[in-house]
Order: sequence, then structure tokens, then C-alpha cells
Amino acid sequence: METVSKKSFIASLSLFQKIFLIVFLLASILSFLSPIFMGSHVSDLFTVLSLVGLVCSVSGVLTSIYQARGEVIVYVFLFTNTLTYAWLAWKGDLYGQVFQNIVLLLPIQVFGLYSWRKSRSKSDDNQIDIKTFTGMQWVLCVIASLVAWYLYIDFIEYLPHLVKALFNKTITPDPTPVLDALTTVLTVMAMFLTANRFIEQWWFWIFCNVGAVLFIEQLMHVKHFTPSVLVGDLSGLFNWLQYGVGAIYGFYLWKKMHKEKNKINLTY
Repeated sequence: METVSKKSFIASLSLFQKIFLIVFLLASILSFLSPIFMGSHVSDLFTVLSLVGLVCSVSGVLTSIYQARGEVIVYVFLFTNTLTYAWLAWKGDLYGQVFQNIVLLLPIQVFGLYSWRKSRSKSDDNQIDIKTFTGMQWVLCVIASLVAWYLYIDFIEYLPHLVKALFNKTITPDPTPVLDALTTVLTVMAMFLTANRFIEQWWFWIFCNVGAVLFIEQLMHVKHFTPSVLVGDLSGLFNWLQYGVGAIYGFYLWKKMHKEKNKINLTY
């Protein structure tokens, strides 16, 4: 079983984790440098916006690794990723994403840090206590998700009026409120289950990433790539791939850790 150790960061990683780290760190750097290939100057790369974007991407990669490993330090990178992404969304006038990250996800992450630290303190091997759903918990989770989905569709449709009232800014209505509401609800539910250390979180993270198919399909219809479009599309594509692969691996690893933990408990 993979446990937290005093080894160096690289030495503590499995072969798959090392490959994952290298591939997606390189992808983040490539996305950051991509405007150069479209004719931009090197000096144009080092803006506050682009540097914050790079920090957001790198913290996302580290979040995927540490979340799959079940290590409490994941929350350092998760907070960084959430706050930087919220700032980027604010600069891009994506107020729905700002609301999702700051109002919905950040408080759950604060609770998750407390929950993971408390769980780890009870464990002799420094591992968090991983839990699984009962049949009734699955039923309640599905019902709660459907109700939240319905309510959040209404919120998204009302959001332009809310932004106008609060910030005196005009934003266009969301063209796909049903799909966007579903993605948000799945993300929030996944984060809630992560905070509570349920293996079933990974099903929700995997379902969140089915949007990668829609994203790639949309990308194929882009005829003209400007530097800004290229950076945005590359970053989006790499993020979908990273979180998708990370979610599948996380599900496998948590199942393995939970099974091995139960074997150890049975010996006492």
C-alpha cells in the first residue's frame, strides 16, 4: 500500500505518477509558451494573467496526484488552484465560475482539510480513513443531485439579472444552462464526497469530465487560431485530459488502498 513517507517527493511517486507529473507539467508549460508559436513576443508571456494561469495549471496537476494518493497536503494545492482559477474567471467576466469556486467549492474544501487531518490523526500509518457508500447513501446522493441540478438551472438563468444588480455589468445568458448546471452540481457533489473521504467521489469526478468529448468536438470546428484562442483551447484540452485521467487513476488507487486497509484491520 502506498503510504505517506519521508522520502523525497519524486522518490515517493509510483512510475505512473511520475509519468503523469512529467506529461502534464510539460503540457502546462507548452500551453504557457504556445503564443510564441503564433508570433507573439516572449515578453508578452510574462503578464500577471498568464503567470497566474500557469500557477493554476501546475497546482491542478499536483492536486490530481496528491488527491489520488489520499494525502492531506492536497489541500494546499487545491486552495491554490481554486483561488487562482476564480481570479482568472473574474478577469474573464465568468461570474458563474467565480460563484462556483468561491461560494460553493472553497467552503467545502476548508471542511475537507479539517476532515482529512482529523481522519489522519487516528491512523497509525498516516493514511486517511477511506469510506464507501451504503445503498441508501447512493439513493440520497442521486436524489440530492437531481434536486440541486433543477435549482441550479434556475440560478444560471437568473444570473445575468443578479450580476447587473450587484456589479452593474451586462453579461449574456448562458447558452447551455442545463449542461452547465449539471457540470456544476457534479463538481460540487464530487468535492463534498472528497471532503468526506468517500471512494464514490471518483464516479462524480469522472462524470464531470465527460465534457471533454464535447470540448474536443467544439475544438475541431475552430478554423482560425489566434494566440489567445490557442492558449485557452490548449489549456482547456489539457485540463480535461489531466482531470479525466487523474479521476480514473484516483478511483483505482482508492479502491486498492481501501481493500488493503481492510486486510490490515482484519489481522488485528
